[in-house]
Amino acid sequence: MISPADRAEALLQVVTESLPHAEHRPGQIRMVRRVAEALANGERLVVQAGTGTGKTLGYLVPVIASGLTTIVATYTKALQDQLAEVDLPLLQKVLNDRHLSDPFSWAVLKGRNNYLCRQRLHEIETRGEELELEDASRGVRNEVRKLVNWSAKTDSGEMSEVPFPVSDSAWRSVSVGSDVCPGKLKCSFGETCYTERARDAARAANVVVVNFSLYGLDLEAEREFLPEHDVVVFDEVHELEDVISDTASVMLTGGSAANVAEAVRKVLPSKKVANALATSGRDLDAALVDRKDKRLSNPLPNDLAAVLRGMKEQTLLLGDALASVSDETPELLRAKSATKRLADALQECLSTDSNRVTFVTGGDHPRLVSAPLSVARVLAPVWNAQTAILTSATIPQSLP
Repeated sequence: MISPADRAEALLQVVTESLPHAEHRPGQIRMVRRVAEALANGERLVVQAGTGTGKTLGYLVPVIASGLTTIVATYTKALQDQLAEVDLPLLQKVLNDRHLSDPFSWAVLKGRNNYLCRQRLHEIETRGEELELEDASRGVRNEVRKLVNWSAKTDSGEMSEVPFPVSDSAWRSVSVGSDVCPGKLKCSFGETCYTERARDAARAANVVVVNFSLYGLDLEAEREFLPEHDVVVFDEVHELEDVISDTASVMLTGGSAANVAEAVRKVLPSKKVANALATSGRDLDAALVDRKDKRLSNPLPNDLAAVLRGMKEQTLLLGDALASVSDETPELLRAKSATKRLADALQECLSTDSNRVTFVTGGDHPRLVSAPLSVARVLAPVWNAQTAILTSATIPQSLP
């Protein structure tokens, strides 16, 4: 019986011989064989693959040969594009017809705010110049109208496929983040949601390409976003720790409070507590200004802690008030989600957990950040649950 390593090497030869300038790369062959062995044995493998190794084929070929469901996570969009536009289409074309008993499929999955939101589009179409367009410039309004028209033509609703320039302001008007989306089951457009369609495609695929940020957010959300998988490949792994630290961090600004207050004002008849929260947000900014670029004590300084406790009390009051509203509109669902997210962030920043560090960053626009001292605990579930292949041209010594 042919070994997994021999099988993967044979498929690599098929692929390289299909290329117009076939090149024998001993380093790539060694990588293919070692990755195949790690996949067969359920091992964690770290591969340092310098320029010229051909590392993407070095892990994709054995992954495809194994038949295991795999997430490939990258740091840069350039590498993500290479995988989606060059490597995976090539492998599908060369291998699927004659060399695989079960043809493989692949998909790219991005964060929710990379896709059009059908609920937002509906609100704009039915209520004209209201919502976020109230204060928008004429140029942004024109872009939004073009996006609304494009939504009738696109199958994916994905930002990178928009065939004309779009400003961040315009895109924010027609998309939402996971922090304010009520989810498929509660949204009127859940069954036709662009993001949910992309997730369905990912669940049906053998290989799914994502970025580090989405993988980190999935860990924080206890595996809510990504499909179940047997293997994870971290390419450009030298950047992984910083990104995972960012996704495991909590950030607060005065604007955080102002945004929640604005969302709540749209659905609650009484504006008193929402206005108080917005005022507390300004107090937070004032408390952070003199602490820029400083690590804070644990527990926090009394004046700063008092501001945060006041904000937390206000968010809890708003949460109770929102819960009493019977007409569950999209605006109400977004206000509830945003309020809960702010309350959770405040709780995290007020925590005295010795495994986290709190500091102020942001220059002229200070931000309060609570971050893990180490990402080891964040990544532990990955090492325990999946076969992991870690690769890059340079490998940090801190990686397992």
